[in-house]
This record gives sequence, C-alpha cells and structure tokens, in this order.
Amino acid sequence: MFPSYAELHCLTNFTFLRGASHPEELVERAAQLGYSALAITDECSLAGAVRAHVGAKEHGLKLIVGAQFDIKDQESGSKNHKRRAGDCKSRITDHESRNLRLVLLATDREGYGNLSELITRGRRQARKGEYRLTRTDLVRGLPGCLALLLPAAEPSVDDARWLGERFPGNAWIAVELLCGPTTAHGSTGSIDCPGTAASGSSRPAMCTCTCVRAACYMTHSPPYA
Repeated sequence: MFPSYAELHCLTNFTFLRGASHPEELVERAAQLGYSALAITDECSLAGAVRAHVGAKEHGLKLIVGAQFDIKDQESGSKNHKRRAGDCKSRITDHESRNLRLVLLATDREGYGNLSELITRGRRQARKGEYRLTRTDLVRGLPGCLALLLPAAEPSVDDARWLGERFPGNAWIAVELLCGPTTAHGSTGSIDCPGTAASGSSRPAMCTCTCVRAACYMTHSPPYA
C-alpha cells in the first residue's frame, strides 16, 4: 500500500503561461488519484483559491492555500536580456539564477491574512500585472506560513540557510521530479532545512505555455515550465 501523498506545489491557469488547468480540474484529478491534500500555489496570487475550495468540498479533499514567489536580492534590478528565438533554456536558467524561488503555505487564518498582505505588497511595488518582492520583505519570515525552497538549476546552500533562519522549524527544500534536461539534484545535508516531496505540471500543455512565454520553438522547449 502506498503512503499518503499531498501535492504541495501546483499552479493553475491563473498563473499566466505557466499553469494550464482550471483549479477545480486539478482538485478533481487529485481526488481521483487518492491524494490526501492539494496545495494551490499560483504565483503571487490567490485567484484560484475560491474555485479550488468549492471543488475540494465537493470531492472531500483537504485544500492547502498558498502561493509561489520569486524573491529578488535587494540590490538586483530589472534587466532585459535580448536573445534570439529558440534560446529557451538560457532564458529560464537566467531567470532562476537571479531570484530566490519559494512556496509559502498558510496553516491557519493568521497565515492566510499574512500571505494575502504579502501578495498585496508585492503587487503594489510593481506595475500592473507584475510584482516585486525582495528578501527584506521576508526578513522576519511570515507567521502562520510554511516555506518551501524551490532550488535553482545550481542549488545554493546559502539560500537554504537564509530561508531556514527566517522560518525556523517551518522551512523545507522542495524535491521535485520534473524530468527535464536541467533538473537539479540537490542535497539537504549539513543545513537546517529538510527536504519534502513536491511535483511538476502536465507536460504537453506546459511545453506549449513555456514556448509562448519564452518566445521559443517547440523543438527547443524543455518538458517543464
């Protein structure tokens, strides 16, 4: 008998060009697969939470509300790098190397409120349709929330330590099987930040979204987003 499984990192089509499925579709599929819980974690957004909540009640599935963020270094600015069409791999790798990517999961009402406040702050600090958060915005962590670090192509032990210090006892490294050509295989040894399982997205739809987002051809796209 398989151990219970909860998906802790899942994007819906409310994350433009990165998610391909409606929240209620993901909830229904999770219930069919026997998941014990599902976390909806759109990028700096809670837009899919209501539809997911309705679907979770219908299917008797535990729903976890969260969000994914790309946290910039305080000194980093926005730089535009022009590349030829088809250079999809370098676009994605550069994006990952510049930012600290993480998932925050609300554990209670306080956590949900703090998560909502963080999203609002990030949106207000950028132009419409974008967001901007730096490490300063999480210098005291986020009470009521758990943190998952999504390692970059070249994992940083310093990033894991930084996150663990701000979420003591509530931070993990997400271990995802993406089956992509640049999949990172990191280790959680020697740092106070254990690992936890998470997963990727639907491959065909995600390849299409990735190509549109990165302005590259389907033959050059890695099988993940």
